Amino acid sequence: MKKIFAFLLLFCHLTAHAQQQFARIGEFKTTGGGVISDCRVGYRTLGRLNAERSNAVLWPTWFGGTSEQLVGGAIPGAIDTSGLFIIAVDALGNGVSSSPSNTPDFPDITVRDLVNSQHELLVKHLKINHLSTVMGISMGGMQTFEWLLVYPGFMDKAVSIVGTPKQSAYDLLLWRTEADLIEKAGNNLPARLSAMEEVLKVHALHLQTPAYWARTEKPENLDAKLAQISKSRGNLHPDDWLCQLKVMMKHDIYSSSGKSLADLKSAVKARVLVIAAKRDLMVNPAPSVEFAGALGCELLEPDNDCGHIPGMCEGEMIRRRINGFLKNDPPQVIRLYPGKAPGSENWDWEEKENNNNLFQTKVIYNVSTPTLTAFLPDPAIASGTAVVVCPGGGFHTLSIEREGFDVARWLAERGVAAFVLKYRLVRSKTDDPVGELLAKLQGDRKKFDEENLPTVKMAIADGKAAITYLRAHAAEFGISRVGIMGFSAGGSLTAGVAYSYTPDCRPDFVAPIYGYNRAFEKMPVPADAPPMFLAVATDDPLGFAPLNTQLYNDWIAAGISAELHVYAKGGHGFGMRKQNLPTDRWIERFGEWLALNGWMK
Repeated sequence: MKKIFAFLLLFCHLTAHAQQQFARIGEFKTTGGGVISDCRVGYRTLGRLNAERSNAVLWPTWFGGTSEQLVGGAIPGAIDTSGLFIIAVDALGNGVSSSPSNTPDFPDITVRDLVNSQHELLVKHLKINHLSTVMGISMGGMQTFEWLLVYPGFMDKAVSIVGTPKQSAYDLLLWRTEADLIEKAGNNLPARLSAMEEVLKVHALHLQTPAYWARTEKPENLDAKLAQISKSRGNLHPDDWLCQLKVMMKHDIYSSSGKSLADLKSAVKARVLVIAAKRDLMVNPAPSVEFAGALGCELLEPDNDCGHIPGMCEGEMIRRRINGFLKNDPPQVIRLYPGKAPGSENWDWEEKENNNNLFQTKVIYNVSTPTLTAFLPDPAIASGTAVVVCPGGGFHTLSIEREGFDVARWLAERGVAAFVLKYRLVRSKTDDPVGELLAKLQGDRKKFDEENLPTVKMAIADGKAAITYLRAHAAEFGISRVGIMGFSAGGSLTAGVAYSYTPDCRPDFVAPIYGYNRAFEKMPVPADAPPMFLAVATDDPLGFAPLNTQLYNDWIAAGISAELHVYAKGGHGFGMRKQNLPTDRWIERFGEWLALNGWMK
């Protein structure tokens, strides 16, 4: 598989190979009670360890892969390696480190054993007691997930690329099919080598999607392609292949750690980026998406026909996201007003955040100084479009992650400059702003709206000021059009702007998502109102679906372009939250709408 895997994740940027090294860690006891005598772990390094020993990155190999392939293509293709000390480690069973092919009486092993051997390499051999990052591709991503729960305080960040925290039934079916083909050949090496040719065909069949094969291969060239796949076996030994198949088949971080999805937020200490390819036919993305949702970590879901190797189709986008995560460059924060915000000059309370609430996501509250947080696209893909993103939270809180920053990242990765607006909120009297909000919502809704109205007007003013600011700084940000979108209360703000703008703050488009248009005083639809995109769920427990359909009808009746998506299920506040429902893909419909109008490439 060397020639196939050479392109894993990204275009291969070949570099001089780092020298193969080995750490002999002595008698290694496995989690199953077996022993690997004179166990050795292969590795290669890129870069230099700094004086503070704070720049070390551990990168385990993928299934069947080697550290030579990592340093020779995948790593320099995936990330900017400058300033990093990267340890590309050969996972046990890969034919370089201790494996069935080079070690007599090699026992069954698990992903936990791979991780434990790597920990010994770091601590006892390299004298490294803390890592900046653990990251890996495919089975390397599986090892990354295991690291998070086995040694939670050992790394600051973790990146799993098309890995999984546990196998799905489909994954197990694939791995078991490959294992059966080898085992049914018996213990005769020539017969197993012959079986490997069929194994590699099955494996290649799942690396990309049928659409990819139809797009890139002609039927009349299939024989030549099959011969290429057969020759790609190189030095891969069937016993090693079988060993690592069994490693993956047993992989389940919840079983091995005794933790559940509900335990992740307290158990995982590192910042995490999960990359799960939506059309991956080799490692099902669902368990990774579920993990990211439970942890509340960053999630990137490439959607292309390259399947398990999404970087072959969207390499630059993935590289930018990983580099941004590793460098942790803070987004630019812009104060919306030069001094105190007009109308709230006497507000002197401190903005706060809360991570433990019934919304189960980070919220910001007591905002008195409105700001924009900028998420800018790579200039190479910039579309010239900017969007002001307004999180929701009943004008008492801001769901800053899944209705703010996550949305902004999605847009920036696709060439749209996104600016998350922290607008003014009703002051909370306790450190449980969500609890306060929910208590009020259970009471008189009309009274709630009346009490909110002065703050709602300020929030709408903040939305207008954001558009005015971006128009005044268009050259600085490379933008030629500005839209605004928002969620729930942020959707109310967005609709409020759509009704009441002046020429200097007219948005080029608006997108209220499950908004509440009774939060402000309704006015006639302006004659030159901007195009509108709406999305809402019929089962919204707050009853916002009819309000959104009425807003759509008002726009259409006024002769203004509008697009409405009403989902049967999704509830309220779905934002970027994953529920395994069609609402998970609402933002893709929004992207299609932007592209249809020429606002996104």
